[in-house]
Amino acid sequence: MPCERGPHDIDQVIWIWAVVPTLFILIFPTCVMAALYCYVRRRQRRIHIIQANQVAKQAGLYLVGLYGAYGVNLVEGAISMYREEEIFWLGLLAHVNLNLLGLWMMLIYLRFRVRTGGGGGVADSSATVSMTATIKNKETEQQDVSSVERSATGDRIRGSYKSTTTT
Repeated sequence: MPCERGPHDIDQVIWIWAVVPTLFILIFPTCVMAALYCYVRRRQRRIHIIQANQVAKQAGLYLVGLYGAYGVNLVEGAISMYREEEIFWLGLLAHVNLNLLGLWMMLIYLRFRVRTGGGGGVADSSATVSMTATIKNKETEQQDVSSVERSATGDRIRGSYKSTTTT
């Protein structure tokens, strides 16, 4: 028995409300990543934090994760529309994979983390390294100031005591 209330051409509704937004989700980040790479490459002489080839690697891996998550969904939708029947295992794979998008992105971002020299902590390979260096410089300045204060009060300085006279 055919449905009397709904749209008679359900494929057009699916195309408008599912495929078009998914294509936007895939095309827009691709354009943004390409623009970011071109920007960094054009201004590489002034940008010392990250190299253009590193931006290309990060953008490429990010897009691979995005295409991997949404691509399976698009393939599943296309096959289902072509065959006019659902394939259970492909639909299950597509939906589980799409819901794991956050995990895939986390694994990709973890790929670009490096160990820094001091403290044994983990920091990002880009801006966090320079922020860490800035923080360490401020800590060094604070230690220098505190050592001057200690020398003025007669506290221990580098293994020796400043002599003070008692009366």
